[in-house]
Amino acid sequence: MHKTKGESVYIKKLRNSRGFTMAELLVVVSIVAILAMISIPIFTSKLKETEKQTCLYNCQTLARLLRTETQLGVLDDDTVKKVIRSMGIEGEIHDRFMINGKSKEYTCEGLCREKGTYIISDVGDGEQIYYVQCSIHSITAPKYINTHPKESLSALAQLTKFKEYFKRHSTSPLDSTGPNWGIPIKQELAGALNISVGFDFYIYKKPGEDTYKIYIADPLGEWGVKESFTKKEQEEVRKRPPITVHKYEVKIDDKGNVTDINGGDPEPTETEVHLDLKKVPYPDGKNKVFYKMYMDDEEGVPIKIKE
Repeated sequence: MHKTKGESVYIKKLRNSRGFTMAELLVVVSIVAILAMISIPIFTSKLKETEKQTCLYNCQTLARLLRTETQLGVLDDDTVKKVIRSMGIEGEIHDRFMINGKSKEYTCEGLCREKGTYIISDVGDGEQIYYVQCSIHSITAPKYINTHPKESLSALAQLTKFKEYFKRHSTSPLDSTGPNWGIPIKQELAGALNISVGFDFYIYKKPGEDTYKIYIADPLGEWGVKESFTKKEQEEVRKRPPITVHKYEVKIDDKGNVTDINGGDPEPTETEVHLDLKKVPYPDGKNKVFYKMYMDDEEGVPIKIKE
């Protein structure tokens, strides 16, 4: 085949041209790898932030839907769960705890892409006021209390029910699982701090002093009032590993001012506690049995086992 002059020149140049050397290829690959190392974490971070904002928006939307429904009247459990399911929840909706047969807190999963649990709390006392939080993306109630201890404990000390309890029962610990005092105080505190009721507390006052030990824990929703329990039940409880709680040692004066025992701002320390079954005396002289936090640095109340 006859080749034109132009074609011959092109073929000659092509034969004489050299490709990339190995060193040049390695430089290019290294640059691409460095760019990937920089961009992938940024992309992942942006993606996580987007998921977080979407999750928090879902929390706000669900709270608004529930508050809108309350304007039409008091919500029963079925209506609350119907509103929750309107967000696309297909799994189970669990009752965290109940007061007088009415659920005050629900938990469910399915809205958070990182598999966080949604906590839907009614913090109203007499009226329904709902707050919704995600266990991963929201600031949970225990975390809020422990990162704002002065504000939180001061709000607790100002509650009328808190003051009244220790006037009447100066030597009896205050437990957040108690239906007559603990649960209402927890609700009032949650409302005052604008947080969920997804926490528990145990408060011990030293006899004759204004010094208190306050323990803040994640919610122990499965632990409630029981009329009696078996030895097997107690053994199962005692086999559970200790839980980590935040402990405060503070002084509270008559005006509700809170300081640590040295006069500074209250700060928490982490401590481990065991859970146990205890018999608790009631003001009316009757005894009921609680699943309660048993504090390692306090003496336990003697327990009568039902065989």
